[in-house]
Amino acid sequence: MCYQISGPARFISHLDIIRTLGRALRRAGLSIAYSQGFHPLPRLSLGPPLPLGIESTAEYADLVFTEAYPGEEIKSRLNTSLPLGLEVTEVKAVKEKVRSLTSAINQLDYEYLIKIPISKGSAGDEDSLTKCLQELWGREELLATKMKKGVEKVVDIRALWKGYHLSNVKEGLYRLKLEVEYGPAGTIRPEDLLPFLPSACTVERIRRVGAWIVRGDHKKTPLGILGT
Repeated sequence: MCYQISGPARFISHLDIIRTLGRALRRAGLSIAYSQGFHPLPRLSLGPPLPLGIESTAEYADLVFTEAYPGEEIKSRLNTSLPLGLEVTEVKAVKEKVRSLTSAINQLDYEYLIKIPISKGSAGDEDSLTKCLQELWGREELLATKMKKGVEKVVDIRALWKGYHLSNVKEGLYRLKLEVEYGPAGTIRPEDLLPFLPSACTVERIRRVGAWIVRGDHKKTPLGILGT
């Protein structure tokens, strides 16, 4: 299924999202399957973890039920049981064995809403963002500081940056879509780009807007390729 996270729900951690979905399934009366063993857990798995504080319109989860339900019924019953800011947008049945979401998804898209103060009669600040992105895209190396097990490390993230698109929303407000790789080689977190932006820029919102399975020239959402 696909779901979105907004408002206060963006501060729920990845593990707590799993717990929240589990409670909602029980409240909704949906017969989720459980694992075997001494500590049975709901057979529920999520896609790539969403950074805390980031909204998303493209989160995915795999659920296994012991009964067959129409997709619209699952969606309706879950949405009446989920807290504010969590909403199921689409449900599809998987009719064959598939790879896990975290191993299948290999590209993520983030959207930044960027505000730039405009000096009267000058487009210099506007041009600075365009030129900055062009310069960054042209680099062979892009060094970012990341925390690894509590230790700061400098990592080259350039190879993980797959594309971008900048568009104007209105005067002084821009929408930047960033396409990044996700997988064994790592990924680019939304905050990794912030130190490279011009100082005049204010990022008003960041959200995840895409999670994709890319194979050669083919690009599909998890529901597009995993569900029917």
